[in-house]
Amino acid sequence: MGGRSIAQVIEKNVGYSGKQLFSIFAWLTLVLIIAAFMNVVADAFVSTPEAATAEVILIVLAIAFGLFRHRTKLGMPLQMLIGIVIVVVAVAIGLNLPLAIPFNTWLWIFVIYTFIASVTPVWILLQPRDFLLSFLLYAMLIGTFIGILVGNPGLELTGFTSFQTELGYLFPILFVTVACGAISGFHSLVSSGTTSKQLDKESDSKTIGYGGMLLECTLATVALLAAAVFTSGEASALIAEGGPVLLFANGVGVFLGFLGIPAEVGVVFGTLTVAAFAMTTLDTATRLGRYIFQEYFVPEKAEKEGQEGLLGSRYFATLVTLLFAASLAFTGAWDAIWPIFGSANQLLAALALLSLAVWLASRGIKNLHVVIPMIFMFAVTLVALIFVFRDNLVAANYILAIIAVVLFVMAVVLARMAFGLLKPREEEAPESSG
Repeated sequence: MGGRSIAQVIEKNVGYSGKQLFSIFAWLTLVLIIAAFMNVVADAFVSTPEAATAEVILIVLAIAFGLFRHRTKLGMPLQMLIGIVIVVVAVAIGLNLPLAIPFNTWLWIFVIYTFIASVTPVWILLQPRDFLLSFLLYAMLIGTFIGILVGNPGLELTGFTSFQTELGYLFPILFVTVACGAISGFHSLVSSGTTSKQLDKESDSKTIGYGGMLLECTLATVALLAAAVFTSGEASALIAEGGPVLLFANGVGVFLGFLGIPAEVGVVFGTLTVAAFAMTTLDTATRLGRYIFQEYFVPEKAEKEGQEGLLGSRYFATLVTLLFAASLAFTGAWDAIWPIFGSANQLLAALALLSLAVWLASRGIKNLHVVIPMIFMFAVTLVALIFVFRDNLVAANYILAIIAVVLFVMAVVLARMAFGLLKPREEEAPESSG
């Protein structure tokens, strides 16, 4: 697709109005994600200040590592060795020098950090930081996997025994709750907004995309087991104390404990892993929000001619995105809207599949393998939105009820606009040579 964003693909194959409609939906979803992750990371750092220290050190060293790598020609083995040393040093310092900062102060720090990180070239922070964090993730996954095999812990959390759950019917609630480990609209924005622009060649997308989602599935399984080793009461107490991150981190501490690693070290390690990747989500989502904001107000032709204006400025677009997200984070309004995120995120995934199906069709390529999961995702999310509307209407939560209706209508309109374009075009027959 030439490294284009999903919005640009929709504009080319569906039309300008379809692109604008998708952009509004995607931008609002990203604003909600930024606000939510600000709160999640702040909770994690307040409950486990040792992880906060380690994360700050990792960011500083990542910048230094990125600048050093950019100006030298280090081989990959040496880069990996340096990366592992940096991670070990950051964790060791964090364990001995906890950084205790109030919750709201962390939110202000995140606003400043995210603004700087999302307008900075990717090779300075994003690429080296994610390279270093990969070692953190691999170490956590390998350590917990071995710990599970060695300790063979029992599952204490009560399982579901009915089609009806506390959150609603198992269908569609299961499919709008499990996101990153299965299919995620946010990931489609990341893959088209930042990943595609960093590939050496298009064929690399298969390895990176499929491998990334295999890791997501593995992490999702570990997260489920980390929660399931506690009783419902224990899990609720941990969530009340420090949010879902603390629950996950304590589960990791249990698994690593089977390997002789002290529980407090395991908890810090687990918290750092989640918080560090949540921090990457913050600046990545802000960067994507900036891209979408610029694309919405500045046509591609004007951008190429250097006529972006104020609305096309990376700094202005980033500031507007962050201001909206920060207002939700500081006021707590994000918490009231968050229940609809699962439906919105998976609806975004359905629209991403829709754009891919139309793109394939425009090139005469069979797209049934994309259309089938697309139909399923639309069915899941539209049914989920109907339940969200019904439940919030009964509870007199009219804001969420209205949002559900708006999302439902936007999805139907976009699907209707693209419906006639889903059939692959027939290839023209070659001319006869006579």
